[in-house]
Amino acid sequence: MSGQLTVPQVLSWNPGLLAAQAKEWDRQATELETKLDTQNGAVGDSADIFSGIGGDAMRDRFTQDSASARKIVDALEKGRDAAKIASLNLSTAKSLVQSGKQTAESKGYSVADDATCTITKETKGTLLASVQGNAAKYATALAALQVDCDRETQAMKARLATAVNADNDAVKGISDAFADLVPAEVLSAMVAAETGQLSPARAAAVAYANQWALNHNPDYEGFPSQDCTNFISQCLRAAVSRMRATEAFHFCITTNRGGGITTTTTTFPMTSRGRGPVPQNYMTICCALIRNRAPRAEPRSRRERLMRPQPVSIR
Repeated sequence: MSGQLTVPQVLSWNPGLLAAQAKEWDRQATELETKLDTQNGAVGDSADIFSGIGGDAMRDRFTQDSASARKIVDALEKGRDAAKIASLNLSTAKSLVQSGKQTAESKGYSVADDATCTITKETKGTLLASVQGNAAKYATALAALQVDCDRETQAMKARLATAVNADNDAVKGISDAFADLVPAEVLSAMVAAETGQLSPARAAAVAYANQWALNHNPDYEGFPSQDCTNFISQCLRAAVSRMRATEAFHFCITTNRGGGITTTTTTFPMTSRGRGPVPQNYMTICCALIRNRAPRAEPRSRRERLMRPQPVSIR
């Protein structure tokens, strides 16, 4: 927060930047909330197709992450409101200082950085000429002018104090809006501590996810609107260093539907550097990551058994 500001600092303010930031936070909050609503619906519907321990673990984790994301939406909305208020208050404070400085200068006073007003030499010369060099009259007129100059100093300092308060309120309002969020450095430490408890392969998958969650890895083909399957396969590939780009892997997932046990085996090729097909069973890979092990390989025919590749291990 500002302990003290100067007149030039206040006059250099651009409250419009805060107004623009408020619009950006509003856009981000709206976009994130829309995506959360979409994902909530998708995860809610997944119970019909992805049950069992893996499905329950995925939905439980999503509930936790969704709650955290909702906090971000709330913070962005509070930040938006705080930035709007700050922009208005700073604009008003700047206008007061600006108009006060203009008033003081119009009376023949100079305004220092700390808002102190001083009678200029030119003003004193004009005053002396107006009394035709009469020393007594000049002294009386100068004393009266000094009283007025002191009043302008008090008014300017009051305006500057208003600007300081507006600045402090702006900082506090925006800081309070995001106070409930975990600071970036704390979050990084939490992630590092959690990653340190994982096996090397799982830690590699987590590190890859943290690195590329919000950016596109140019080593892979891009799927702008539907890249969840591709991204999970990239994370899995980062965990399995011996995986060959052309290998096909058999992932098996066991689910419990209506009291019955159902086993489904899916075969898919992994992605390669910008080429090749994309794995089609996103839920299966999620199951493998959630359970901290690769689902067992289970070929469905003699031909598949003969072509069976080495099992994938993400331990």
